[in-house]
Amino acid sequence: MKKDIYIPLYHKIYNEQLIICHKFIKKELIQHAMEHHDDVYASNGVLKELSAIKNHLVAINEDYRTLIRDFDNRTDIYSDEHQYDIIFKKLHPAFIEINNPLEDFENFIIDIATLNAYKEASRLFANNSAIYRRIYELNRFDLIQTDTYLPLKTNSKLKKKLYDGSIGEKPLNECVTKEDTLELKEYYNFDRLRNKIDSDNVERVGSMENINFKIKVGYKEIFTESYDFFTEHFVDKDQVSKGCFKSVFFKDTNSHDFTLNFFCDNGTAAYLLFNLGKKLFSELTFVNIDKSKKFISSGGTEFRKSNLTHSKKNCSLDSKDLVHEFIVKLLISKI
Repeated sequence: MKKDIYIPLYHKIYNEQLIICHKFIKKELIQHAMEHHDDVYASNGVLKELSAIKNHLVAINEDYRTLIRDFDNRTDIYSDEHQYDIIFKKLHPAFIEINNPLEDFENFIIDIATLNAYKEASRLFANNSAIYRRIYELNRFDLIQTDTYLPLKTNSKLKKKLYDGSIGEKPLNECVTKEDTLELKEYYNFDRLRNKIDSDNVERVGSMENINFKIKVGYKEIFTESYDFFTEHFVDKDQVSKGCFKSVFFKDTNSHDFTLNFFCDNGTAAYLLFNLGKKLFSELTFVNIDKSKKFISSGGTEFRKSNLTHSKKNCSLDSKDLVHEFIVKLLISKI
């Protein structure tokens, strides 16, 4: 994709998502009304859902947090007129340095546009919460038009009528359409909103082999005894039992549904897995970890080969020392 396409792509997705955000807000308010929730509770619930979506978009791009932050601060670098030049002047080169396929940058732009649309929707909803709550009190969800994104505060006549009694309350069923009651997934589906099938994910689904990481002879019992150290420094003990730990590392991946959930940062996790693959396991490679879908980052996403390759480079010296000390102890224990 040429650089002059990235900015139009961003604006296209951003504008589309603002409309979807508006539908999402309307749907959520109606759902709260059907459950007879208080207006303040409903308003807070909408903001909470919007926040969850934003957090998810950040999580699936956790290796690019610096780029997201740079984009958020774009007006500190460029004039308002040229603020989006940051996409191809700074973000694109930095993204390519991470050794990701070029098509992934398009997905990244789509995610940034979607993330910023939800940020803006959250801001506008919070700033106009009193008006939305008034609509909620009157059950007048028919006043929220979803074919465009027009903040209610810009409609001064509507605002006045909401408070002077010109607009009266209606039964809920008279103000709700079939579209308004669609399931949440109909409004927000990450695959659909990214506007394309992630080709890498398709490849992974097609290559879900039955993998065994094959620990080297003589180390199985020693490695099992390292569980306490593992849960102290690397993985979440509340989510990873000892049985789960053993299944992930020793059993065929298709024979169980367990995952290894890390709480340490991605750099440490990647460096640990890389060294375990070098010293203790013959098939514990980044490619096989990716295909297995058994290794989960602290952000809640599956580790991908590209994530691991990039993150390993960012491992801190202290974490490297910790990993090396751990590996050496395991190797010495066999002697």
